[in-house]
Amino acid sequence: RAQEVKRREEEMHEFLGLVSRHEGNWSDTNCAEVSLQIAEELLRLKAEGSLNETKHGQTTGVVSIVKKGLTACLKALVPALRVKKDSAKTVQTNINATTAKLAPLESQKKTMANTMAAGQLSRVGAPGEVAKVVQFGAINDESLLLSVASTSATVEDFNDLYAAVRQHDTSLPEWSCEEADLQRPEKDLLGMCPGGKRHINQEDLGPKQKKCHCDV
Repeated sequence: RAQEVKRREEEMHEFLGLVSRHEGNWSDTNCAEVSLQIAEELLRLKAEGSLNETKHGQTTGVVSIVKKGLTACLKALVPALRVKKDSAKTVQTNINATTAKLAPLESQKKTMANTMAAGQLSRVGAPGEVAKVVQFGAINDESLLLSVASTSATVEDFNDLYAAVRQHDTSLPEWSCEEADLQRPEKDLLGMCPGGKRHINQEDLGPKQKKCHCDV
């Protein structure tokens, strides 16, 4: 019992010291966290029965001090929070404006990835309708699209992309890229074959022209 009384007295002594050291800082918004901690400690001491408002027979007035201090703290915080709220609104406005500017760039990036992947699928001999499906944005995974547009693209890269396209449209024919397909030459940006000759699509080939100039 005596030890418990001593413990409570020590806690109260420590708390009174904390309140005393905090005097003059209640209105300082930088010390608001400490002000709240003092209020929480007051409530804890009161709940545990350790709160003693007298010291050497005289009242400490600690409850009144903390109440007045919290009131001053809240009054100081209101305008500070208003300023931070206005700053947050400005930041959010800037973020929204930047996001709006980025949106068309993201769309252009996706379109370019679709075009590059579709072109490479055509180059390695994938069925024509597959390239069209890719061109129109059926595949959202840009890593699949960009993997075949790379100079280091492998047979597996093309087959993985083709498998993803067939999952999107199961009516597409089966096809598999081979090592020899990777060696097919590039067409230029105008769709021309090496030497400036116009590329001939499969459906346009006839008895006299059985393959395109870019076929190997």
